[in-house]
Amino acid sequence: MTQELIWLVANDMNFDKAQRRYLVERFPFLEIGAILDDHIATENIPGRINTEKYSIEFVQNQSSPRFIKSHMSFELLPTVVNSTCKIIYVARNPRDVVVSWYNFMKMITHFQYQGTFEQFCNNFMNDHIWSPYWEHVKQAWTMRHRANMMFLFYENLIKDLPGNIKKIATFFDKTYSDEQIAKLEEHLKIENFRKNSMVNQPSPDTVIPSEVFIRQGTTDGWKKMFTSEIEERFSKWIADNLKDTDLSFPS
Repeated sequence: MTQELIWLVANDMNFDKAQRRYLVERFPFLEIGAILDDHIATENIPGRINTEKYSIEFVQNQSSPRFIKSHMSFELLPTVVNSTCKIIYVARNPRDVVVSWYNFMKMITHFQYQGTFEQFCNNFMNDHIWSPYWEHVKQAWTMRHRANMMFLFYENLIKDLPGNIKKIATFFDKTYSDEQIAKLEEHLKIENFRKNSMVNQPSPDTVIPSEVFIRQGTTDGWKKMFTSEIEERFSKWIADNLKDTDLSFPS
């Protein structure tokens, strides 16, 4: 959702152009080739992703303004961070992160995670999968006051989408009418997103059901998944990692 929001805000609400080109082509996932090895990336299986198409060269050949998505920490992106380009970092309650990630890894052909949710939570908290989570978030939090940086919470986006559209528009030196903002809000609604063939798949090459790639678009989904034991462990893990920082997630 955030990628589509940013692209449209920065491109003068050009909905027509957005409906003619896949989001992954307008907003390429920079390191996808490093995540999927050559065998998985090229094997002719349903859901395969052509990673060559979304390489650094692909990004470099995009017309300005260019956009990229990355899950890498800022310390791995020094050229980007120390440039004048605009950076928007989206953080999310780690409880909902682990639930969303678990469902994604379980259903996507490339991974098909076979373990239990509790095992997945253990791996997440012990920094065994795409980690460490806290260093990633806290590093961005310490940089949030930079002129070219905007730090957003996913929870706030969901809670007040029109207000955050206005904030992002200001960040990009754009001004839009209430009607334009309302149109974008409607465009971004989860039920409309699922019907949008330009955004509901990670790649035009894939065959992934939209309800898998775009699942719920809500907050607090963890409450339906967590046992009391998992919640107790997560609460301690979160408290331990936030005790020396002023970072806190919206309730």
